[in-house]
This record gives sequence, C-alpha cells and structure tokens, in this order.
Amino acid sequence: MVVFPFYGKNAGINFKWSDSILDSLSYEPEEPTLFYVISRVAKQHVVTYKSDSCFAFHHINAFEDEDDNLYLDIVCYDNTNICYDLLLENLRQGLVIGLPLAEVRRFVLQNIQTESANFSKIPQATQLETLQNTVIGLFKSIQPVTHSLPVANYVRCVDSTLELPRINPKYHGRKYRYVYGISLSAKAATQDGQIWDSLVKCDLDTKEVIAMWGDEDCYPSEPVFVPVPGNDYNEDDGVLLSVIFEGQKVKSYLVVLDAKTLLEKARVDLPQVIPLSFGHGSFRQNF
Repeated sequence: MVVFPFYGKNAGINFKWSDSILDSLSYEPEEPTLFYVISRVAKQHVVTYKSDSCFAFHHINAFEDEDDNLYLDIVCYDNTNICYDLLLENLRQGLVIGLPLAEVRRFVLQNIQTESANFSKIPQATQLETLQNTVIGLFKSIQPVTHSLPVANYVRCVDSTLELPRINPKYHGRKYRYVYGISLSAKAATQDGQIWDSLVKCDLDTKEVIAMWGDEDCYPSEPVFVPVPGNDYNEDDGVLLSVIFEGQKVKSYLVVLDAKTLLEKARVDLPQVIPLSFGHGSFRQNF
C-alpha cells in the first residue's frame, strides 16, 4: 500500500494563488487531514481515511501489520506558524520567541481491506470527488465529501520534539524502532529565540530520547544514517552523518557519529560555510 496524506482543501489547508508560496497557504483547523490509500497491486485509490487537522514537513516511515492495519509516522504541527517563523527576515533579525515544537505522531489506519470493501460500494462519482478534492480545491470551491470516512486515530510516540527525521533506510516500509533527527538541547529548550542545536536518537518502543549529541554554538543539519554493509539485523548498527554550522567561527564541518551511542567518531572541516537548512542529504558507499 502507498499512503498520501493531503493537507489541502477539505484537508486542513486552503491554497490560493499568490506571488509567494507562504502567502498561498491559509490554515483551516476545522478541516480534516485526509489519508489516501493507493493499492500497488490494483494500482488505484482504494480508501480514504480522515484525522485531525495538522501540518507536516516530513514523514518518517510507514508499515503494515498482520492484522490488516497500516501505521504512518509523521512529524506534525498543530498549525502552519512554523513556516512563517522560519522566514529569512525573521532568521536575520534573530528569533524572539521559541519555535513551535513538532510532535511525532503515529497514525493508525485500521482494517484496510474491510474499509476498502466499504469504499468500493460508494458510487464511483463520489469516489472521484474524494480523490479530486485536493486538486480541484486549488482552483475553485467544491462541496465537501458527503459520505463518512473511517478515522485514522493517532498517538504521540516520542516524548520529545524532533525534526528532519531519518531512519535506517533498510527499514523503510518495515516495523522499526529508532528514529534520528535534530532537536533542542536542555539549555536551548528553556530559552526563547533558540533553534535546533542537537542531534537525538529516539526509541519508539519506550518513547524516550536515548542518546544526544551537541556542541557549543553548533547547529546540525539532517542526520543521514549509513548502515553497516551486510548487517540487516541490528537496526542501529551504522553511523550518522550531519553537516554542522559553527556559529561563532562561521564555519562548517561534517561530523560522523556512532548510530548506537551518538558518540563522535570523526569530523571533517569543510571548505565553505553551509548554513542550517531544511535541505536533505544522501550517501554513497564505495567497496
């Protein structure tokens, strides 16, 4: 199965034409978030779930169980304020308030086959309206879906804030335990105007932060997990790569961390400054 969460018309955010991407968004908390489930076998939309209105930059992972349930982990915000707080003009002036804190939520889409069978009984025209809601909503107002949708309930699965999440890529689409991301140190969490200054490892089974890395006046980028070649059984056996911006020295370096402990294994100075961003990285292994 493939799941597409939509944050558009009738799904939490209304889009309108504008010269600015951010000016094109208006948050509508009364609208639900919709999850469209696409069958890879049937190659079609098979069911839609709804949940509370939310906003997200990044998804973490998704997997199914033997009881026909689908789990989707997303880094969520209650609104779109974070988009405006991260405007360049605000960053240049220095943040005066704390950034909104993201919450890692696990949405549960229960009884996929049963709900798909129910969805197939809905008149095809209404199904099409459901599928087109987000797209058509970009251009004109449409009537909301008239039939009831199954609810995707969620739980908070980490007792800490986290952004730019990454996992061991061998566990994409599989049940997993560990997620890595950028977060706030204990010091930064108690002060206004702070931005992510640490890397964390979270255990989704215990809902705890079990390891953290940070250095004075250093701001990490997205951690990239590089698994140990050939080891498919130890989920956290590998290293993390992150580009670090060092504020006072106005320089950047690449840090290599043990993915089990987040203890530093190496760092490499970079020839140019790479500021903190929401950019994404990758890696290539040579044998």
